[in-house]
Amino acid sequence: MRRWVGAVLCAAAKALPTAGPKYPVHTLVGANGVEVRVPSVVYGSAWKKERTEEFVSAALLRGYRGVDTANQPKHYNESGVGAALASVYATGLLQREQLFLQTKVRAMHCIARRKSQPLAMCSSHFNPD
Repeated sequence: MRRWVGAVLCAAAKALPTAGPKYPVHTLVGANGVEVRVPSVVYGSAWKKERTEEFVSAALLRGYRGVDTANQPKHYNESGVGAALASVYATGLLQREQLFLQTKVRAMHCIARRKSQPLAMCSSHFNPD
């Protein structure tokens, strides 16, 4: 599936505008002084199931610069989001630095893992880079 989607993305990328829609981007400054650029509109990846990679890839190539996902397998497919990111990066049209990625972790989902590894590891199947 990934090879087919990648081929379609490469072909489609030439026909799509690279700028996409013009949504405002807000710069937020965290308590540690780090600035984060957050688009006012993000693409929600819930309930896409096995088509997550296809839909997220298409959204990014059409101008979305933010993706929302979560470590909740009932509603989200984070590995599909990761595969979409890899496919889009491979086109050379977008880089990680241009995107805002938001994920959520439910405490109950990771409670057993939390004792033995950092909370960030609970979402290890989602590889944004």
